[in-house]
Amino acid sequence: MKRKHLIVCIILLFVVSEAALGMECKDAKTKRPMIDLFDLMLLFMIPESADYTALSWATGAQPDSPIEWETSGAGGGQREGEVVVTIDGSPICVLKRYVEPASWRITLRGAHVGVEEIRIWSETSGGCVDLEKELRNRNIPFELVMCPPDPSVVGPDVVYRIKVPDKKPAWLHYSESHGSGGCWGSFTIFLNERDARQVPHLDTDCRKQRESTSER
Repeated sequence: MKRKHLIVCIILLFVVSEAALGMECKDAKTKRPMIDLFDLMLLFMIPESADYTALSWATGAQPDSPIEWETSGAGGGQREGEVVVTIDGSPICVLKRYVEPASWRITLRGAHVGVEEIRIWSETSGGCVDLEKELRNRNIPFELVMCPPDPSVVGPDVVYRIKVPDKKPAWLHYSESHGSGGCWGSFTIFLNERDARQVPHLDTDCRKQRESTSER
């Protein structure tokens, strides 16, 4: 009985601490610019009128870019950096010496011709979102095209085909990682369907997943 009481107290302490940090986060300051998660994704989507299928490696590398690049050039077909992301107008914050907005990781991959894959992920708990809700709120049409064979799998691991106005179609892989410390989200944008279809452990038959979602 004492053990159960201790576990409950620990959980309550964690929830209260997270809530307090969230309140302080509103006043947290950063010298670095911040960008909305979906605006960041749109930055790396190809214009509908373009005649190319890969982005320039210079995308997001202008002097006023919110991304702090760690890689010079694009050696080995990869470019890495970090960025302060907001979700619904607020950043996720961490407690270091002071309360400060947490950085997200971003990796670009591709061939010599340009970027074909963009991965954005949170290294801090709280980076998970209700993706379908967020896409609807932004009037972004989407279609579920890949999902786990078992619809009862805990946490999303899915691929959507999305079509943003004035942009070419893209394929968005969203997955979550859950642990005792919270939830971490990972977003990968594929600029061509071929690469999206190679995401491992997912099935193209999503009928069970759709039925499971409609019942909830």
